[in-house]
Order: sequence, then structure tokens, then C-alpha cells
Amino acid sequence: MWGLDRLSAHPTPAGTPPPRRDSASPAPRRLYPGDRPAPLPLRPGLNPRSSSLSLISPLSSTTSLPSTAHAANGSQRRRPNGAVPLHLPDPLHVLESIMGAPPRNPVSVQASQIGVIPDKPDHLDTHVDFGGRGLLDFAADEAPEPVSSPIHTYSARSIEEFDKEKEKFQDLHQSILACDEVLKSVETYLTNFQADLGAVSAEIESLQNRSIALNTKLENRKVVEKILAPSVEDVSISPQVVRRIAEGPIDEGFLRALSELDKRSKTIASKSNSQTELKALSDIKPLLADLTNRATERIRDYIVAQIKAIRSPSINAQIIQQQAFLKYKDLYAFIAKHQPELASQICQAYVYTMRWYYLNHFTRYKTSLERLKVHVMDKYDVLGEDPTSKRTGTLLGPARGGPPASYDAFSLGRRIDTLKSTSVNALPAHIAEDEKAAHHLETPFRSFNLALIDNACFEYTFLTSYFSPGQTHHAIGRTFAAIFEPTFALGQVFTKMLVENSTDTLGILLCVRLNQHFAFELQRRKVPAVEGYINATNMLLWPRFQKILDLHCTSLQKFTSSLPTRPSTGVTLLGSQSANSTAPTPLTQRFANLLQGVLALSSEAGDDEPVSVSVGRLRSASSGAETENRWARNNMIERRSPHQVGKEIAKGINNGNIKFFDKHLSMFPVDLMYGYYTLDKPQNRLDVTIVEASAITEDGGIIPGASVGASPELIQMADKIIIEVNTAAPSFEGLHDITMTDLPPRRKPYLIMSPEDRIGTPHIPVDPERVVAIVESDYPDQTQPNAPEDDTSRAIASNLIEFLKHEVNHGRLPSNLLPVQSGIGNIANAVIGGLASGGANFKNLKVWTEVLQDSFLDLFDSGNLDFATATSIRFSPDGFQRFYKNWDQYAPKLLLRSQQVSNSPEIIRRLGVIGMNTPVEVDIYAHANSTCVMGSRMLNGLGGSADFLRSAKYSIMHTPSTRPSKTDPTGVSCIVPMCTHIDQTEHDLDVIVTEQGLADVRGLSPRERARVIIKKCAHPDYQPILEDYFNKAEFECLRKGWGHEPHLLWNSFDMHKHLNEKGTMKLPSWDWRSSEEGMAASKSKL
Repeated sequence: MWGLDRLSAHPTPAGTPPPRRDSASPAPRRLYPGDRPAPLPLRPGLNPRSSSLSLISPLSSTTSLPSTAHAANGSQRRRPNGAVPLHLPDPLHVLESIMGAPPRNPVSVQASQIGVIPDKPDHLDTHVDFGGRGLLDFAADEAPEPVSSPIHTYSARSIEEFDKEKEKFQDLHQSILACDEVLKSVETYLTNFQADLGAVSAEIESLQNRSIALNTKLENRKVVEKILAPSVEDVSISPQVVRRIAEGPIDEGFLRALSELDKRSKTIASKSNSQTELKALSDIKPLLADLTNRATERIRDYIVAQIKAIRSPSINAQIIQQQAFLKYKDLYAFIAKHQPELASQICQAYVYTMRWYYLNHFTRYKTSLERLKVHVMDKYDVLGEDPTSKRTGTLLGPARGGPPASYDAFSLGRRIDTLKSTSVNALPAHIAEDEKAAHHLETPFRSFNLALIDNACFEYTFLTSYFSPGQTHHAIGRTFAAIFEPTFALGQVFTKMLVENSTDTLGILLCVRLNQHFAFELQRRKVPAVEGYINATNMLLWPRFQKILDLHCTSLQKFTSSLPTRPSTGVTLLGSQSANSTAPTPLTQRFANLLQGVLALSSEAGDDEPVSVSVGRLRSASSGAETENRWARNNMIERRSPHQVGKEIAKGINNGNIKFFDKHLSMFPVDLMYGYYTLDKPQNRLDVTIVEASAITEDGGIIPGASVGASPELIQMADKIIIEVNTAAPSFEGLHDITMTDLPPRRKPYLIMSPEDRIGTPHIPVDPERVVAIVESDYPDQTQPNAPEDDTSRAIASNLIEFLKHEVNHGRLPSNLLPVQSGIGNIANAVIGGLASGGANFKNLKVWTEVLQDSFLDLFDSGNLDFATATSIRFSPDGFQRFYKNWDQYAPKLLLRSQQVSNSPEIIRRLGVIGMNTPVEVDIYAHANSTCVMGSRMLNGLGGSADFLRSAKYSIMHTPSTRPSKTDPTGVSCIVPMCTHIDQTEHDLDVIVTEQGLADVRGLSPRERARVIIKKCAHPDYQPILEDYFNKAEFECLRKGWGHEPHLLWNSFDMHKHLNEKGTMKLPSWDWRSSEEGMAASKSKL
């Protein structure tokens, strides 16, 4: 097909097309200006490359499509331009055949005729019927036959000839016009066709653009899909998971489906917490809920079926636990997470089932072991008993008759093999039932407890592995206890049956060692829940062991006491078969065998066991109480802090056997929490704490008794806790306000504005896992009666009460005073007693103190005391009875607090406490010594006196002016030139009171204080001695320019030295020395 470029007047070869800037498209590329001339004018808006029509053939056309515009290699195919096809006739010949040949000679034409166009005929036939023929064919049919003569032979015709053929030419003209019209219609058709081709090309290009756009969208969607796919997956769940959970078997695939469900549920839950509510979430939530419920239902049915299977006869529960429970332990975790109540019910069903399972099986096993023949040793098998009195051996078991049993009750022999055996198997029940040989009691004891320990360890491990997602460690311990409680009780009954009437010393000690091995095994397996059973078993074995030794001792005492009067009774034990025999007596052999057996079984025992004491008792037949004073007397206490009252402890401190560390009571608990006293311990913790309790709450909290002290901090810091429940006193529940100590920087203030304010709990919280023993006792508090009031204490109380009245009258105290603190001793009792009577007339009093004594009960009874709080009650025995008898009267007005709170300087200062304490001595400048006699010998310790005296509104020291020495009733002055030891400084004290008077030293300089204290407080026998010292010291120090607080260092302790040498502080005269003279005297003595 030919293009329009072939009709160009000046054809030019096609140049190289410009580079393409558009994307690949099936539409033909655009022709740019300059590529080639357009043969036809284009309509507006048409694409110049759309289509063209060859004028050579009206039926032929060309279209610039890619298939024809480009070669395979992308280059444009070059075509020759202007070549005429050979099979077509020459147009000139065609015209000559129609019109005739032109004249050979030129014909002159008038100028007027040039350019004249003939008139258009009146009638033109616009409808020419071509008959389906082409223009050439139609012209050939209409034209006359050509003249055979050559064209150039025609001669010029005249005008007349042309006139004759005018019509012919007119017809030709009309035909030509008709052809023009036809050509116009063809042109219009071709033009429309070209426009259609352009539209198609535009559509193709549009399709190409849409394809590009679709590709772009596809890529974008792929990117978006990559980003959104996880989010979409998070809010959907696959049908396979649904089908697996709803209908699939319980296997690993079910667990994976549960995991997928949990994962989706977590994701949905986290997305639901956001503020934006998505429809996808609301759509899938019901499905997840239904699926979770379905999973829960199926898991419930599965677990219940397994629990029921355990109740089947002859079933091994451990197989079910391993293959059905532990293998699919995530099932219970799923229920515990989604249905905690149902999980609790399932756990309870399991507990009931296993409780029955173990109790049933161990009851049967106990019955089998009871059929064993066991040697029974009774009251005749003791050291001092005549062996002939026991006629035959006795067997415990179904066949108690028969020949005498051959055994030695005092020889260990091969019985120790039971302890050394490495076998981990218990005696099977069927063998125990059929066993004919006799055994000692350790054999059934070992078999029963070995089986019990193994099963308990497995069960605890199972509970920890299976129920741990839904239960805490403590809850699992309680679950274990609920399962094994009756079985443990059965074991204790079995052990008690074996030992309660037995005198088999070695057998019971063997059981003790076996029990210790079981305890070590439990520690190795990390099963603490069975320690209670082990301890309970020890509580059965050790007392029985000691009681048997008591029987041995009693038998020996009876034996030796009967020898002088009945020598025949000792023939069997002390006699020998031959007079010349050197063999030990039977009694000696008995004792040696028994001692050897006990020592062999105790070769690896600790020093804390009662074996050594029991053996000592066996040797000396004596015993004594082990109290704290005895520990001190036997050098069993290495270190003590911070306060003590025992005489033996004080003796041990002062002779250097006990390391005593004194500390303010308010600082001791927090220093303990800091780890200052346990720097050599791991994590600075205490090993063991023994704490007294009056009761224990249901959740394990300790209700202290008459004292709280530092118990909360000791419990916090101890790895092991032993609780002594003292039933000698009623429960103090509700009488305590317990606070635990916080460490910086999280420490909070104590928000107490009045003594009756509560800020804590009524009990001390305790971690049950650290409680290793609970011991019950019924010993009342061993307190001493208070020293009775005397004239001196009453005079001190009177002076102090007058001072308080003076302060009230001057407006420095309210009429009901401020909270009162009082120390211990007869002076403190007299002061408090004076507030209860003696015309003090102080009403609505309140007390904030450390210790309460008997006089506070009098103050309660007087109606003057509204409320009292302390950390300890130290009533006399009669006072305690009075307190318990009138509990309902006193308890609502009393509160016991932690030592950290009762002695808190913060609260003492806030409440404006009136602090009153008794010192050892006070010097003339108002320094006080509360702890050390002669500066060296420790009494009880600092206690809490300084806590109050440093922070109280009124810091008062009351003391007698003198105390008796061994040779002089007033041989010791409590007012001295200088204290030999200082606990409270001059900066702490406001008032010093003796029976001589009261010295108010507030706002006074040291020399003013000295004059007032000597004048108002010193005993008349010592006033001149003290005045001489002060005057001399003042003179010497002022002369040297040292006169702020005058002292003569070489004479300040002369009164104390005279007491040591002469038994009294009453110096006949002062031996004044200068510092140089004193130094020389010291060197001469050295």
C-alpha cells in the first residue's frame, strides 16, 4: 500500500525518526513537523498520522501502524517515492483518445478568450451510475472507439468542428463534474475513515495509558499489600484454625491452633485499646469469642476425662500426668487465661481426685507394711534393766508368736546398711505381705517415707509445670498441701505407731538420719513443700529419742540406787561368768555398744543437734534449761545488739566474750535494713530470726505479743524464720499498728498527728516460704516486779510535777500537757504514779513512749489517761494478770507500734513529747551518762532515751542525787564534775531533777548551768566538793583564757578514783595539780 508521501511534488527520503519520549504503545507514533509534507489538509483535532488514501486507486489506503512503520530491528523501512506502477495506461493517452490530438501548429487565441471558463450547463446529472465500476472502466465504456489513425496525424480543426462537438464536450464536462462530486464523496469517506482511524489510534493510546496506569496501580497495590498484609492477617483467622479448634482431635495441631488463636486474641485486644474503632475488629471479636468458648469447652471435656481416668482401678496416675497432662500443658494455661473460674474448678477436681488417689494407695501400702514382722523393744530394753526379765522376743506383725527373736537392742551391727544403701526403691507391697524375716522399725519407716517422698516430689514437679501459668508459687504450695495433707497425716500416724512405745534408741536415731537424707533429697530436687512433713516427723522422732534416753538414765539411777540394798539385782549386769575374766561387765558392754552406735550415726551430725546433750545426760543423768542467760554463760552468743537486760549477757559483754554494739533504738531497724550488721553475709541478710507471736492470721501474718520492737525489720531481713506462738497470753490481735521500713529514696513520712493515729496493719506480713518452723509455747513473760517507790522517787516526782504545773501556768504547756514519755524503773513509775494522784490534776493525758510499766495501769484507772502508745509492754507478773483480766477496759486505749515508729525523732518532735529518763550520772554542765558505770562497765545499753531527749520539747533527766556504795549509803554522787561516759550531751538536756530540787538549764551558758545544777540538784554532802571543783576550774581556766566550760582534766575524775580506792566519792580535799604536775605524776607511776 502506498502512502500520501508518494503524491508529494518533491518527494524526499524519510529521515531518521526522532527518539521516542512516550512509553511503548500499540498506537502509531506521531509524525513531527518536518518529517514529511502532508498531502491533504487535516481537519482540526485529527491526528496527522492517522490515515491516508492513495489517489491512484480509490479502493486502496494506507495506515501508519507499527507493523508497517518499523522493521524488526526498530529502524524505519525505506521505500522509493514517485514511481508509477507499470500496469496503468498513460493519462495523456487517455485524454487524447477522448479529445483528440492537439494541433501540431499553435492556434492563436484571442486574449479575451484566455481564462474564460465556459458557463456551467443548466442541468447536471448528479447521480451517475458507475455500475460498480471504477473510474477508468466507466470512462472506457463511455468513450467512442479510438481512431485507428495515429494521434499526430490529426490536422488542426476549425472552430466549426469544435462547435459541432460542443455537446460532446459538454457531456464530458458534466461527466467530469459528476466525477468530481463522486471524488468529493470518496474524499469525504476517506476523510471520515482517516478520522475513525485516528480515533482508534487514540483509543489504543488511551488503552496503553490505562495499561500503564493499571501497572502502576498494581505495583502500588503490591507495596500497600506488603505493608497492610500483616495488619490484615492480624484481624483475621484462617478457616483451618477454626476447623482444627472446633472439630479436630486434641493433639499438637490443636495446640498450634490454640497458639494462633491466642496470638490473634492478643492482637485484637491490643488494637481494641486504641481510640480508633475499626469495623474489622468489631466483626472478628464475636468469632474469636465463640472460638475461644468452643476451645474452652473441648479442653474442659478433655481434662475432665483424664481426671476421671485416674479414678480407674489399677491405673498409674503418673502415666496420665505425663502423656495426657504435661504433654498438653498449654491446654490448662489456655483455660486459666480465658476462664480462671473454670480453671480453678478443674484444679479443685484434680486436687480431690489426687487426694483420694494418694490416700487410697498409701493406705493400702501402709496396711502391707504393717504385716511386716518388726522387732519390738519395750521398757525391758534399757541399760539398767535385767535382761532376764524379758522372757521372749516380741514381734510387731501378724505372727507375734513363735520362737524368741534374736536381736541386740544396744548393738548397731549391720543396721547401718539401711542408711548407707544406695537403693532408690521402696519395699514392694506384695513382698512386704509375704516377707517371713523380721526387721527393725527403720525398714518400714524407710520404705513408706521413701515412696511418699518420691511421689510427693513428682507431684510437686507436676503441679509446678502444669498449674504454674494460672497459680502463683504460693498457690501451688497450697494446692500441693491440699493433695497431700491426709497422706502426710497418714505417714505421721504410721511413724507414731512405730516409735511411740518403742525403746529402740538406735532404730529411732536411724529414722532421724533417714529423715535427714530425705530432707537433703528434697533440697536437691528443690521441693520445699514437703519440709513441713519432714519437720513434723522430726518432732515425733527427736522427743522420743530423748525420752528413751531418759528411760536409760532412769533405769541406771534405779539400778545404782538399788545396789546397796539389793545387790542381787546387779548380778546379771555386773557379774561375770568367771572370777578371773577380764571381759567388761554386761552393763559396760551395753553402754559401750549403745554409745558406739549413737556416735557412728552422729559422725556427720551438726553441733546444733540434741545428741551431744543427750549423751551427756546419759553420762551424768542431769539436765538444765537453755535460756538466753545460759547461752551467754556457755559462750554461745558471739554478738549482741542493741539493748539487753540479762545479767549473764551483761557479764559476757563486760568480760569480752560477747561483742556488743550499742545503737539508738530508732536507728537500729533501718541500719539493719541497710545491712550494716550483716556485711559478711550474702546479700547482707540474716540467717535465722526467732520471733514471738500471740497468733497467726489466716494469710500467714504474725500478730505479735506484748512487744513489737524491730520484729518487722528482722523478718524482712531473715532468710529463715522461726515463729514461737505463745499461748500463755491471749491473742493481741487488733492491738498493733505495724509499719515496714522503707529505704531511701522511697521513704515516706509517718503521717501521725496524735498518739491514737494508725498508719499500718494489725499484723506483720510474712513470706510463708521463709518460715521453717512454728513452735508452740505456754511460758508467760518472765518479768521482774518493779522496785517499790521510796521517798526519793516520790520527791523527784513531786519536783517534776511542780515544774509541769509551772509550765502550764505560764502558757508553755496546755492544761492536759503534751504526750508524755517515761523510761523504766522505780523513778519513772513514781513520776507516772504522781500524775495519777498526788494532786497533779492533769486530765485527758496521752502517752507516746517506748515501754509501758505498771504505773500506766494506775494512770488508766485514775481516768486521767485517755490513750497510750508504745512498742513494748513491760508489766510485772501481777501487772500482766491485771492487764489480761481487764482486757476490755485497757485494750481500746492502747496501741503497740514498730520500734522504728515509737522512737521516731520525726514524730517525737511533731507531737512535742515530754521526754523523761533516768541516767547513771549527770555532770555539772548537763552531760549525761546512761550506759557505762565508771565509763567502762556496760549496764543495759542506750535504748531509746536519746531518741526522745534529742527531739522532745522537754528533755528531762531525773535521778537520785546519790546512790549507795558498799560502805556508804550516799557514797556515789550522781552529780559529778565530768561524766566518765557521755550518751546525751549538754545540747540535748533541758531539765535535771533530783530529790534535792529541779535545775532548769534552758538558755543558760555552761558556767550558769554548773552553778544551778550544783545548787538545785547535788546532795548536800557533795555540794561543797563540787563547788570547790567548779570555782578552782573557773579560776584556772579564766586565767588562761579557757573559761567557756571550765575543767581541770587532772582532777575531773578524782571523785571516781576515790570511789574505787575508798568506796566513796566524798573527797576530804582536792589535790590540785597543774597540767604539768599531773603529767609528771603519771610518768612517775609508769
